[in-house]
Amino acid sequence: MTIAYGGVPRNQWSGLSGDTKPTDQRVLVNDLFFETDTGNLFIYTGTAWFAFPTASGGSGTIPAQTNLQVFTSAGAGLWTKPTVGTPKLVRVILVGPGGGGGSGGSIISGTASSGGAGGGGGAIVDVTFPASALPATVVTSVGTGGAGGLTVTGAVGNPGSSGSGATVFTAFAQAFAGGGGAGGQSAGNSGGGGSAGLTGNGGVGTNAAGGAAGAGSGAIGGFGANGVFGNSGDASGAGGGSGVLGFNGGNSYLGGAGGGAGGGLTAGPAATNGGNGGGMTALTAAMAGPAGGAGAGGNGANAPGYTAGSGGAGGASSAAATGFAGGVGGIGAGGGGGGSAISTQASGAGAAGGNGAIYVITSF
Repeated sequence: MTIAYGGVPRNQWSGLSGDTKPTDQRVLVNDLFFETDTGNLFIYTGTAWFAFPTASGGSGTIPAQTNLQVFTSAGAGLWTKPTVGTPKLVRVILVGPGGGGGSGGSIISGTASSGGAGGGGGAIVDVTFPASALPATVVTSVGTGGAGGLTVTGAVGNPGSSGSGATVFTAFAQAFAGGGGAGGQSAGNSGGGGSAGLTGNGGVGTNAAGGAAGAGSGAIGGFGANGVFGNSGDASGAGGGSGVLGFNGGNSYLGGAGGGAGGGLTAGPAATNGGNGGGMTALTAAMAGPAGGAGAGGNGANAPGYTAGSGGAGGASSAAATGFAGGVGGIGAGGGGGGSAISTQASGAGAAGGNGAIYVITSF
């Protein structure tokens, strides 16, 4: 029988179950030991012998072949290289934080207004290192999703904030942040947050344009239009349209998706629905973002696996009451924009973008 664990067997030992298994300098990683009285087979990892199930009926515990460390809380952390076994490769997946959505405008009745624009998605970076190239510990930092724009009464909306900065595996890799969406405007459109690129953060949307694309293949934010896909794997936020329903956040590949825009008000005034949050297209069963509707925007979701998530949906506008809030973005995704309202009522608040994430997978 030949069993390999992280490499081919070197030496093969045998003895009784009561014998002391060797651990001196003669024993190498991946050596095998066969217990002739029990049929159990053991493999040496460099620090200890572990038992394998065997065809003769022996049983044991197969040592782990990977070690996973996950960081999803915003702020500093510390990755520690595993010391059990011999690490060979370390795969690091980083997701930058998403931008927040803008709040809707609260504009005098008889004037059309736009809802708050959606935030842009954060980038995803996937890189593998030889374990020997990394120190025993690496400081990590997970970027915080941008805050949503605060609600207003009798004014144009507030913009959402960009993600706090890149998600970082210090000195080795980083993933940049998405930009915030503009607040809803009077008789004008609002610009969605730009998505992050591989070498720069996405820009904040304004009352004149979508947020700038992050350097290194990010995507410009929508301006009275849907968000779009960025070649860095993420997507931009939707721009709010004057007097029309909210546009949809851009669909991403594996990075953060864009947030949907809030619904605008017609001059009538008449309310409109919020836009859909962006989804993720790379999965075998593509994950759609939350649908916009006649109420508050739905929150984005986190995709299965080690990726980003979907964008938050935009909130609907209201012709007689408070506008509806946008939905929070999933991991690395943009928040939804808030819906607009008439000037005597508060607009809907924009929602926060999702925090970034770090996934570190060590193989032996």
